[in-house]
Amino acid sequence: MIPVTFKGLIIVYLSTMVGIVILAYTLAAIRRRRRERHALQHAVRCHFCALEFHDNSPSPLPECPRCGASNERTRFARL
Repeated sequence: MIPVTFKGLIIVYLSTMVGIVILAYTLAAIRRRRRERHALQHAVRCHFCALEFHDNSPSPLPECPRCGASNERTRFARL
């Protein structure tokens, strides 16, 4: 049996718990980024009236439902 002091046992326990918390936070951040990327995949912003809408059609120039202008598909800038 390996001799372990009480202080050493507390350090091992606390470092394990901190590692679990960091791992959970990292996995949650990865899931959140993946959900945001999937949600913005079909989002289009009109250049004239600034309406944001979803367009699932394969056309490269979707039309705005409000003003009817053709818009290019561009990625939204993350702040």
